[in-house]
Amino acid sequence: MSNKLPPGWEWVPVGELCDVKLGQSPPGSSYNKTGEGTPFLQGKAEFGVTYPTVRKWTTEPKKYSDHNSVLVSVRAPVGPTNLAPTDCAIGRGLAALRPRGNVASEFVLWAMRASEARLAERATGTTFGAITGSQLKEHCLPVAPLAEQERIVAAIESHFSCLDAVDTLLEAASRRCQLLVKSILAEAFPNDLPPGWDWVPVGELGIEVRGQVVPKPETTYDLYSVPAFSTGCPEIAHGTAIRSGKRPVQESDVLLCKINPRINRVWSVGCARGRLQIASTEYFVLRLHEPRMTHYVRHYFSSPMFRAWIELAVEGATGSHTRAKSGPILEQFVPVPPVAEQKRIVSHIEESFARVDTAAEKVESVVAKIAAMRRSILTQAFTGQLVP
Repeated sequence: MSNKLPPGWEWVPVGELCDVKLGQSPPGSSYNKTGEGTPFLQGKAEFGVTYPTVRKWTTEPKKYSDHNSVLVSVRAPVGPTNLAPTDCAIGRGLAALRPRGNVASEFVLWAMRASEARLAERATGTTFGAITGSQLKEHCLPVAPLAEQERIVAAIESHFSCLDAVDTLLEAASRRCQLLVKSILAEAFPNDLPPGWDWVPVGELGIEVRGQVVPKPETTYDLYSVPAFSTGCPEIAHGTAIRSGKRPVQESDVLLCKINPRINRVWSVGCARGRLQIASTEYFVLRLHEPRMTHYVRHYFSSPMFRAWIELAVEGATGSHTRAKSGPILEQFVPVPPVAEQKRIVSHIEESFARVDTAAEKVESVVAKIAAMRRSILTQAFTGQLVP
């Protein structure tokens, strides 16, 4: 954002424009989800478009935010904002800005959003970025005369309401793409098998290649992977493989991550950069007796039928480290058709996925354009170009 402001505007530090309150977390024993005590907000995870969702209450609040104050996330991540939906307690991940004088909270909210990237640049910390109260108070905002503030807020909200409507349609289109992928996979693998098909245990299709934890490998390589229910934008699992070793992964192997929340993501591994070693015990690696079945099995592992079953094979009910056991996976049945039918199914799935990919890419392109338009509107708003 340019430092040059229109006549009558001025750069004002947040500490001069607002009363700044830094959050402080109450004792953990005072938290509850039953509505007892004071609404308690901890950080960005509770933020919505404009107002956060209250999920916890505390009977021993330490620091308060007034109703309609601007809430700023000051750690992990730095910069996101919301308005306080009511008088509430705030944890150390938040700060509350209560504008002084005749400055409206909505104007400060939009000004903070327009300068979010600039504020985030001041964050420090190796594990979690954070800013101090002094850094927040020194952060400068472009402030217009009061009458112009009201027109700026009205113009921003008018433009953004139109973009919000487009976002709603884009979200529906994105969900539709996800449903189409599920539908394609569900239709490809029927519950009632046609003539010539057989239910075959995973353990009869191949053998498990067990992983081996390798501490801090000197040379790391990437396993290119495709999450289930997403046919494009392959993810990369960094640092999970090194050259050669005792547990090499072959090109026809199928990998299944066994630990939540990635438990139902399936990978088909390519080894274009040489032999790779499994450097983790998080993966179930199936080495098929018949490599031609790789893509068929991979798609079945991505299907709603297999996903629904594997959720029941998790050791432990909750938590981020619950693990699926290898034994039950090997005992799970796979519907296996004749070879020619396998090829037809794989071809149909991948052709259908390609069409979904095209639609999804168009949606993502429009999402990016909408985000750019929002940034442009805020830039214009706080350089005096959005309203006369």
